[in-house]
Amino acid sequence: MNSHASHLEQELTDKTLTQTALHQAALQIAQQLTQALESGQEFEPLTKQLDATMQQVRTLEPELQELRTAWNASNSTAGPELKQAVEQAKTVLLALMGAIAQSESLMQNAKSRMMPELSQEARFAKMRQTYTSR
Repeated sequence: MNSHASHLEQELTDKTLTQTALHQAALQIAQQLTQALESGQEFEPLTKQLDATMQQVRTLEPELQELRTAWNASNSTAGPELKQAVEQAKTVLLALMGAIAQSESLMQNAKSRMMPELSQEARFAKMRQTYTSR
C-alpha cells in the first residue's frame, strides 16, 4: 500500500470511529428515551438531544462519504483497523436503529391511546365555547 492510500485508510478509520462514537452517544440517548416513554417521564429534552447528536452525524457524513469514495477509487485492501472500525460501526448502527424503532413504537402507542381522550377534550372545549358565547 502506498503512502497516500495508507494515509487515506487512517483518515477513513478515524472518521468512521468518530461517527461510531456519535452513533453510540445517540444510542444511549435513544435508550434513555425508551425508558422515559415506558415510565411516563418527560421525554422532550431527550428528543432534542437525539436530534442534536444526529445533526452532528449528518454534518460528518459528506466528509466521510468523500473519504469512502477516494478509498474505493484507490483499490486498496482494508487493513485490520479499518475492518474493525467498520464492523464496530455496523454493530452500533444496528443497535441504534433498533432503539429508535422501539422509541417510535412507544410514541405511536402513546399517541393512539391519547387520541380518544384528546378528541373528547376537543369536543368538550367546543361545547364550552358554544355555551359561553351565547
